[in-house]
Order: sequence, then structure tokens, then C-alpha cells
Amino acid sequence: MDKFGRHLCRLVVLGVFAGAAWADQGPVSGRDVFERHRRACHGGPARADSPIGPSLVGIVGRKAGAGGSGVHSRAMLESGIAWDRERLRRFVSAPASEVSYTLMPPPGSLEPAEVESLLDYLQSLS
Repeated sequence: MDKFGRHLCRLVVLGVFAGAAWADQGPVSGRDVFERHRRACHGGPARADSPIGPSLVGIVGRKAGAGGSGVHSRAMLESGIAWDRERLRRFVSAPASEVSYTLMPPPGSLEPAEVESLLDYLQSLS
């Protein structure tokens, strides 16, 4: 095996062990899920930190499309729904199934426990 092949093998092995170490750390916090999957579009906990999508601060109990920041689709504005935990769970898992023609892209692969942790975190943002 040449030098490149040895380095490539080391990287693959390290990646496998790093993934296993990540899996062994137990449940992922809702904040971590938010940071990995939502922050780029929805910004952070600061209300003014929403570059694209609406801020998710105070989302639980809020009417869809009522947030003052970010872009809201016409579908969201006209949906007439209010965000409770169950509706958020369905939306996070399959946005277009919950609100047709939403601008929110399909989610990455989130495990059910990650969705629940994310919902816990969103509820804490008020």
C-alpha cells in the first residue's frame, strides 16, 4: 500500500471511531440539533439573528406566519394554523406534508429522539 493509501485508511478508521464515539455519547441535546439543522436558516436565539427563515423564538403557541422576522411563504401565511408541539413535530419531520407549498426544504434525517429534543429546545425559547 502506498503512502496515500495508508493515510486514506487512517482517515477512514478515525472517521468510523469518531462516529462510534459520537453515538456512544448518548442523546443529542435539542440545542445541538438546532445548531446542526436549523440555525443556518432560522438564526440563533437572538430575535434579530434570522438571516433567511423566521426566528423560532416563541414559535410554540404562535400563529404560522406571524413572526416578525425572516421570509414566510404565502402558504404559511394563509395556513391559519398555530404551532403546538404535535404540529411542529409533523412539520419538522415532513414540512410539505403539513403545509403544502412551504418554502422550508425537507429535513435531513432526524431520529425521533432528535426531533423530541429539538422540540424541547424550541419550547424553551420564549
